[in-house]
Amino acid sequence: MLFPKESSGHRAFEIKRQLVSDVSADDELGCRNTLEWAKKDVESVLRVLNENVDPLLHKAAAQGNSGMLQLSIENRANVNLQERTTERTALHEAMDQGHACASWAFISAEARQDLPDAKGQTALVRLEFRSAKENFQHSVENSSELVTVAFDGNEERVVELLCGWMNPNSKTEDDKIALHMALAQGQTSAVRQLLIFKADILLKQEVGAKNALDIGIELAMRIQLGNRSNCTSAL
Repeated sequence: MLFPKESSGHRAFEIKRQLVSDVSADDELGCRNTLEWAKKDVESVLRVLNENVDPLLHKAAAQGNSGMLQLSIENRANVNLQERTTERTALHEAMDQGHACASWAFISAEARQDLPDAKGQTALVRLEFRSAKENFQHSVENSSELVTVAFDGNEERVVELLCGWMNPNSKTEDDKIALHMALAQGQTSAVRQLLIFKADILLKQEVGAKNALDIGIELAMRIQLGNRSNCTSAL
């Protein structure tokens, strides 16, 4: 039994060493590749992501890399993890540095905003404004480019624009909505990112028009009918 334990410990060490390097270099792609490489060893990944001494999540939050934070959250990093000495959460770090998109990523993942650190201060007190959500909603800008890249399924550019304060409900001059266009083209990765940033699924281009929910249901029905047609043809 000793050898498996040593192997497991060694692998956890290698995962941690590589993730520390990725986070220190602010290398989102490197972080993604490391987590992909390590995904078969879920226990080690969880152990590394949820260590409370110099937590990796806190470092990424302080840097404001919301893409890297989203990767960590998807791999079950504890968004409410408190650093052992300071008792600060990653949300404390993001808000302290004024990283609204990173803060919003945590709030969207239901991170607690009321956890006090060792000095008794919550994340909201540290930032000195009511909430990252309110600040985000008042600062976003419309972007016709977001509609275009969502239509094309360019997930990387979609995330860049959303993290650059572009409105997830952005429209073109002729009222084409980003979420609607991504759904209509079946661009699931773009749809997922828009929903992470709280795009409004009930928003309509005009009175009486379809909302994103209607379009999604319609698309699902078309796919289902297509599958039935293929089965009938095969018979």
